[in-house]
Formats: sequence, C-alpha cells, structure tokens
Amino acid sequence: AEDGIRDVERSRGLGDVYKRQAGDDEVIVTLPHVCKIAHYRIHHDGLKFLGAISTYSAPEGVACMDDKIVVSFGDCIKVLSEDGTEVMSIPTQESYTYTAPVVVSRDNSRFYHRDGDSIVCRSSDGDQIFR
Repeated sequence: AEDGIRDVERSRGLGDVYKRQAGDDEVIVTLPHVCKIAHYRIHHDGLKFLGAISTYSAPEGVACMDDKIVVSFGDCIKVLSEDGTEVMSIPTQESYTYTAPVVVSRDNSRFYHRDGDSIVCRSSDGDQIFR
C-alpha cells in the first residue's frame, strides 16, 4: 500500500511513532520496512494518510522539533524539514543492535539521542551540549 501500513503483515512492522505537539490530531510514524516516514491525521474512525518522506535507509526513532523532523538511523541523526529536505546530518557510532530513539525537549531547544553507549544532548542547531 502507498502508506506502508497495510503491508505490516509482510514486514518488520511499524517503527517509532511520534505525536506532533503542534497538532493534537497528527502523528509521525517511521516505516523502516519501506524506508519512509509517514504523516497521519487521527480521526474518530481511524488514520488519514497525509503524506510520506522517503529516506535513504530504515528510519528508527523520530521526533518533531518546531517545524523540523529529527530522525535517527543506524549511523546518524538527520534533521529534516517537513518536506524531507535534509537540514543537517550528525554522524553517530553505527549500531544495528537496538532502536535509536530521539527525544526533543518540551521547549524545542534541545534534542537527545543515543550514540554508541552514550546519550548525547544537542542544541536545536546540532551543537553538542553534553555526552
């Protein structure tokens, strides 16, 4: 299916799900089995597919930071615009043994991600604050 969800039985399933702060009725979902990040609106009768961004490899964790999408992959963190344009890429230690979550602070000023055995805090412009 276009949105990837109907193919879950034949795939590894859904990845990470992030409920957008800006819209209480919207979610961003990683679809690692089809290398996409999908955007849905929640309705009383189900989900409405709004669009998807194709990614270069299987996306793992996802979070929204203001009008940007922060996505973890096995080898990096990418910050994307809402249309999927890469804003920045931060290399990380490669690991395929766990899913790499991404968390954004409530005030959207920082994000946190895993890098090998460390948790890294970065400013919204990507500068490392602490490890």
